[in-house]
Amino acid sequence: MVVLSDQQFAGLCRALDLEHLLSDVDYSDNLKRAQKSAELHELISGILSTRPRDHWLRVLEDADVPAAPVLERDEIFDHPQVAANRMLTVQDHSQAGAVNMVNIPVRLSDTPGSLRSPAPVLGQHTGEVLRELGFDDEAINRLRAENVIG
Repeated sequence: MVVLSDQQFAGLCRALDLEHLLSDVDYSDNLKRAQKSAELHELISGILSTRPRDHWLRVLEDADVPAAPVLERDEIFDHPQVAANRMLTVQDHSQAGAVNMVNIPVRLSDTPGSLRSPAPVLGQHTGEVLRELGFDDEAINRLRAENVIG
């Protein structure tokens, strides 16, 4: 939930039966509320813990207080907003098969970006990285023979 304005704070107070805070000078503006944020957090958390998440989302929506759920891990992949924003993509992995992956989060019109490949297996690029660091094939083979790298 996000409460940035006096109007949203009033809606929150009404939604949570905390109307008494509206006449308390300690909570009369954002700066004062920020100074009391620990107390507010404790008070609001205590109230929110009394009912399920979805109950409070409906109550806050009715009060015009911006709020969104913190999803459980198993809820994320099926969430309509994740699908609408194409936040997941499938990559073919050489050992794991089809793998769901988080997609590029920012898509610019001229340079949208894309995933080139799934995550590498352990040690898949060791030789390439060492060559970029100046190791020659003989040195890399020696490191492998000595079990320094896999």
